[in-house]
Amino acid sequence: MANYPKELLDLVQEYLTDGVITAKERQVLINKAVSLGVDANEFDLYIDAQEQKLQNVAAEAAKQQKGRLCPFCQASLPMFADRCPECGSNITPEASKEVEELIDTLENALVSFKAAAENKKDTFKMNSNEQALKSLQDMKNVFSGKGLAATKDTTNQDYATKKAEVERYIRKAKMYYSNNKTVNFLVAEVEAAIADAEKSIAAEKKKKRNIIIAVATAFILLFGALMTFTFTYEPPLSPEEELDVMLKDVITLVDEGKTDNAATMLKSHDVPEFVYEDKGTGNTVKVYDAAFLAVVQSYWNDGEFDKAESVALSYKSKINNDMSWGDSSVYTFLKSKYKKEDLDFSPLRSRYDLD
Repeated sequence: MANYPKELLDLVQEYLTDGVITAKERQVLINKAVSLGVDANEFDLYIDAQEQKLQNVAAEAAKQQKGRLCPFCQASLPMFADRCPECGSNITPEASKEVEELIDTLENALVSFKAAAENKKDTFKMNSNEQALKSLQDMKNVFSGKGLAATKDTTNQDYATKKAEVERYIRKAKMYYSNNKTVNFLVAEVEAAIADAEKSIAAEKKKKRNIIIAVATAFILLFGALMTFTFTYEPPLSPEEELDVMLKDVITLVDEGKTDNAATMLKSHDVPEFVYEDKGTGNTVKVYDAAFLAVVQSYWNDGEFDKAESVALSYKSKINNDMSWGDSSVYTFLKSKYKKEDLDFSPLRSRYDLD
């Protein structure tokens, strides 16, 4: 023991009575040591050593008191006891060894099961090209009357065997060692591994099935498309026919209440050259009048006068001739409506309109 003043050593022992020296107590001890001419750092190390010594003594006492653990229920056993006071089981070296052997066996069975699970999962892992070729060959066999070739899945039997073995050890562990914490922890880990393997295998199986369905569907659609193209091919529409279809679509949209869509289709449409080349702006009125009138009337009936005027101005710009514009049905319709509602018709008025 270091040659420290007795009153300082007695104070240390007093503070160690509860097994711990608090920070405040430590500072009091160091201040006392300095006042007695003792080096502060050296005495601080002495305090640590005394505290650690006391902790070691307490740990050894607890260890002696706790003794061993029952391999069946994990209860603390008195020293030299041959029977567990908690569950009444006989405590022998053979009993402890049996628990250890069960744990080792269960761990080995888990390793084997995981390997079998990976092998089974790998049977469903085929790259897209391989699966596509196989699926196409299967489709070819079906159409030729050969049917699908039978395949033998040896991994499935191995997986089932390993799984059954693991489950057998789990049942034994639960039946005889249900109170053993180590065994219970291992059983929970094994059951979780089985659940994860089942989930992973199911996911791979579903993925493979989806690939087969996708490839088969694509093959059928391609085959059907080729047959349809072969027997129902129609030549492309002429520009005149395409324009006629577009104008009919506009009328249909208006009838369905989709006036905004119809208006967008008309306003974004460029008048083709062949319309001008035929009868000029007068022909433009003849071709487009019904469609524009349907949109304008729909907006007007819904009280959307600004939209009706916007569509009319677009129509006017496409005609690009005031005289032909004044002859259009849209012009006639809006002129009467603006007059009835006492609205300013000047943006739409034709300079040839003397009325």
